[in-house]
Amino acid sequence: MSEYLSGCTVHLAEQSAISPPPDQLWLSASETGRLRDMTSPSRRLTYLAGHWFLRLSLSERFGGQPHDWRIGQQQSGALLVEQAAISMLEARKMGVSLSHSCAQLACAIDPDAAVGVDIERLSEKRSLDDMVALFGSVDLQEHWSKQQPLSKVQLWYRWWCCYESWVKQQGRGIDLAEFGRMCLRQGSVEMVSDSIDAAGRATFWGQYQQIMLAVTVAHSSAEITVTGSTAEAAVGAENSVVLARSQLLV
Repeated sequence: MSEYLSGCTVHLAEQSAISPPPDQLWLSASETGRLRDMTSPSRRLTYLAGHWFLRLSLSERFGGQPHDWRIGQQQSGALLVEQAAISMLEARKMGVSLSHSCAQLACAIDPDAAVGVDIERLSEKRSLDDMVALFGSVDLQEHWSKQQPLSKVQLWYRWWCCYESWVKQQGRGIDLAEFGRMCLRQGSVEMVSDSIDAAGRATFWGQYQQIMLAVTVAHSSAEITVTGSTAEAAVGAENSVVLARSQLLV
């Protein structure tokens, strides 16, 4: 596979910059079923924008028309490429993931392995202390208690995004009991060199504007590129998101 087809890319966009075709004929059967179950108009709009954005990003990176990329969605919510728009790619090997928070969208694409992405807009909430007390391990609670209020907001969203991207990479849902078993790796984030779990997966995080971003890849040596994606969707985040390795361990 040529160099431009390898590695993981994370694409970022403002939802308002994405204009999905109104006919919805580009949706797969599983996507249509998922959309049909949604009663909230805003949630439907976000769903359509995200799934069209994924197709735009796939087309920009690999070629073909957005309509030619067929995306399936499993009961767990996990996404898969059912049909690639160019023949040199094996759809069954490709990994794709979507996330949204407020007006922001993110998708991750890896042509060779499963991938997971999560973004969250930072927001000060009184319930964060309660969340850590209820669901955090002793290790996380101890580290949390030493932080200043502003640092706590960033820390919570870093932990949560890293965990959610990790489970999404495995194609499954959140398990708060599992989150409660997470602990911290010793040493600074930048100095850690081993993967997040025994299977070899690695999770990285970064922050842009008031958005926390995390992406989990199948192996720690994977190359990750963050981009504003298509010209119409660019948010000016290129070269401003520096990813560091997560300290969370299962």
